Amino acid sequence: MSTIPAFRLNQASITGLSKKWLLALGRGLVALIVGALALMVPAATALFLVTAYFLLDGLLAIAFGAEIRSSRWIRATFLLEGIAGIVASIFVLTSGTNRTDLILIVAVWAVLTGLLEIAAATALPNASWLVATLGFVSLGFGAVLFAWPMIALLTFLYLMTSYAVIAAVVFLLAALVLRRVLVEGNHEHR
Repeated sequence: MSTIPAFRLNQASITGLSKKWLLALGRGLVALIVGALALMVPAATALFLVTAYFLLDGLLAIAFGAEIRSSRWIRATFLLEGIAGIVASIFVLTSGTNRTDLILIVAVWAVLTGLLEIAAATALPNASWLVATLGFVSLGFGAVLFAWPMIALLTFLYLMTSYAVIAAVVFLLAALVLRRVLVEGNHEHR
């Protein structure tokens, strides 16, 4: 797969980015905790969990994007993904108990982050297939919410939990890949 060279990260940037593997781990743990708790709590508390997920994931995406110095393209995708999460959390909080608004907010967030994740994957080495996979899962999740909003209203917690668990697996795997790159890079410099 060929990509535009200006969008690719150089080796120094890959090593620097791999040092931030804990941010990917954090995103995975947040998703896993939200996914697990969402099925165990009442709907009102689940709404709080969705808001917390968007906010925390958004902040971690911004922190990750801020660490990327050599590729404006990748940096912008992660920063925009983070901003989308924070904005979605604000909209979820202000939508109150209107479930239709909640479904639309989550659908827009899922499609937007899916597109941004796919865009980032075009230039990321090592874990690009993981980021692209999550991007396509996000797009699919958003499409389901848009296509069948009434079904989504009835099954929202299960859909959100499924998405969160998939995101958790992807982020945890990405953290392992980044950690491996860091360890291998440290071994090469000895």
